[in-house]
Amino acid sequence: MIKITEVFPNPEGQDGNKEWIELTNFGNTPIDITNYLLDDEEGGSKPYKISNGTILQPNQSNLFRKTQTNLNLNNDGDTVRLFAPTQDPTSTTPLNQIQYGKTTQSLSYSLTTILSQKGTSETWTWTTPTPDQINPTFYHFSGTIAEAPKIEEEFTFAFRPKKSHDQSTQSQPSLTITFTEDTLDFKTAKATLTPGTTIQVLTSKISNSNFQLIDYKIESVTAATNTITTTTYPSPLPALSILILIIILIITLKLKKKFFQV
Repeated sequence: MIKITEVFPNPEGQDGNKEWIELTNFGNTPIDITNYLLDDEEGGSKPYKISNGTILQPNQSNLFRKTQTNLNLNNDGDTVRLFAPTQDPTSTTPLNQIQYGKTTQSLSYSLTTILSQKGTSETWTWTTPTPDQINPTFYHFSGTIAEAPKIEEEFTFAFRPKKSHDQSTQSQPSLTITFTEDTLDFKTAKATLTPGTTIQVLTSKISNSNFQLIDYKIESVTAATNTITTTTYPSPLPALSILILIIILIITLKLKKKFFQV
């Protein structure tokens, strides 16, 4: 099965002829893609017919550069389409197509594999270009912050992934998640990633215990408990009442004395 696996529409500086499209054979046998058609959004560039003798081996990728295809990939969004030799791009549904929105310079739009506690999935995302290489694999974890962020040679925090819904995170060894200010500024990290905070992280693998943060989502924050001490003072009402009674008594005695003097 042939699929579009990566497009590079916005190289650094002037795009020129540096744009490209990648096709990959996901089948178990070689596939001859002679006369297959590559095209961008209908009404855009003229479809490119792949030359004779182009064969993709199983799990092999092939790059088709703009110098070959003359396909102009728009920086504000476009659709890349693949047609079989017998298909008419003006009237038939493509074998495969991908649509992207506004681009980011120097990044490619890649079909990436995501490994998580729930299994394996695929998604399209903007990544560092990998021409003629295997597209990146990302790792998605849910879990809790084991230790607060700290600065050593780089920004890191300790993260304990949850293995499954029926197993406690406490049984899992913690991982070191490295991050940069571009992904998460340290001030925000220090304020929100408190121990016990539940978080989802999307990462790339550095080693078995060290991962680079790509994106994150905070699910719940465990805030530090602030204990407020209050001092109880005796009520002033009893003392005030006694004072009022004394004043009334004094006034009464004075009036009584004056009355008897008359």
